Formats: sequence, structure tokens, C-alpha cells
Amino acid sequence: MEVPLPLTAGAGPSPKRRFGSMKFGGPPDPERFEEAVSHCSTALAGTDGPVWCGGLESLADGRCALLAAGRPVWCTFRCDREGRTAAGADVLAALIVMEGMGCAAFGLEGDDPEALAGQMARLAPYATVPLLWPGDLPRPTVDWELGRALADPDVIPCASGTEARFLTPDVDVGETLRCGPGLVEEILESEEQRPQGALKIAILDEDDLWAFLEAQYAIRDALCLWSDVPELLEKALRYYQGRAFWDGTGDLEGDFLEEMARKYGLILL
Repeated sequence: MEVPLPLTAGAGPSPKRRFGSMKFGGPPDPERFEEAVSHCSTALAGTDGPVWCGGLESLADGRCALLAAGRPVWCTFRCDREGRTAAGADVLAALIVMEGMGCAAFGLEGDDPEALAGQMARLAPYATVPLLWPGDLPRPTVDWELGRALADPDVIPCASGTEARFLTPDVDVGETLRCGPGLVEEILESEEQRPQGALKIAILDEDDLWAFLEAQYAIRDALCLWSDVPELLEKALRYYQGRAFWDGTGDLEGDFLEEMARKYGLILL
């Protein structure tokens, strides 16, 4: 990931420096993640105004930047011809996660302009933020014609840490999974039995939280996170590198859930 730099009205920001420590290969542990957020905050110290974070290679990279910036952020992800980042994330999943957390604009980078244009066309129907179309300028130019809304308003974009998934308000999440030593196996079994379905994982204590964080790499389906402890739910949302949903059960305060939706993109059904 390149250091986030303030946007200016003139030529694109230069020079570009890199955060080598932020090139996550998979979901980072909480300590590494917080170190990256702090590193990003330090890079932005003493600046103001919107910033552009380029060369993103994982959802963890982008989420770090958004949590650190506290201001409008333009995100551009580097991908291959198939729309996959170096960390294996589909750029459509990246769009869904980034716009859920409040990015100001979203775009792609790569070595094949034709392939990038095709990927951008795939993203456009799901975009709720301006798209940064690839071009020959020093930095992306904004296409202020926003992506078209989904044809079916009841279809809700969701994402794991690598895959785009789609929900309806009446989604059946099946049996709730309890965290423990066998959680990875339970996730894989559930996803095999219910392809393109949804998982529901309950986090009731700190041990559950750590078991979930260690197993999250196995999640490919849409994820319903559940807890009756606000602090545990927030930690799970902060370190889950996808975009989870809340199924409306439980007794957590509405104001708290709205804050989780604003800060982490939690989808409230």
C-alpha cells in the first residue's frame, strides 16, 4: 500500500512511498492490524483534507486507511486481469467493504487498461460512491456518473474477506455456529452444505472472539455476527476483514448498532 497523501487541486500527489509493513497476506492479528492503523495515522499527521490511498492489495490495507484517516479517503486497489488483488480478494468485495466503511471514491490500478475497464464495468452497478476510472493522468480522474443501483432493491451486497456475496432481508442463516477449536471445520462444512448461503457465528466471551479471529480466513459466505456484549461485537467487527450483517435478533441498543454500521459497515437487516 502506498502512503496516503493529501489530494490537491493541481497535479497528482508525488512522490509515492510505500508501507511495506501493510502488505498483509491474509487477515492480520489484532496487534499487527492496530500497528498498521497507527502507522497510517502517523503518515497523515499534520495534514488535512481528503487523501488518496493507492496501490492497495488487501481489504486489511484499505480498512486500516479508513480507520486511521478520519476524513474522506479515495481508495484504489491494484488487481490482475481477473479482478483479484495480490492477497486474493475480489475487487467487487473490496468495493462493498470500502463503501460500507465510508470511502469517498473507489478505483482500480493495474498493467492492463482494457482488463481494468472491464472490471470497472463489473463494479459500476454496485457503486454508491464515485468511481475512479483508470487513465493516463498522474492520478485517477473521477467519473461523477455514479454506478447504477441494483435492479432489485431487496438484494443487499455483503462480502467476506475475499468474496462478494449478496443477501435478501429474509436470508436463512441456518444453525448458529459456536466458536471453539473446531470452528474452521464447522465453517467449511456449513459452506459445503449451503453454497452461496450465509453463516451465523456467536461470540459470547473473549475466548470465542479469539477463536473467531483465528478462523476468519476460512469464511467465504456472507457472515452474520452475533453477540449480546457490545464490546465483543465491536472487536469482532473491527478485526473481521469483510463486511458482516446483523440479523435483528438480540437486545443491543439501536444507537450502538447504527454506530457499528457507520464505522465498520455492519449491515442491519
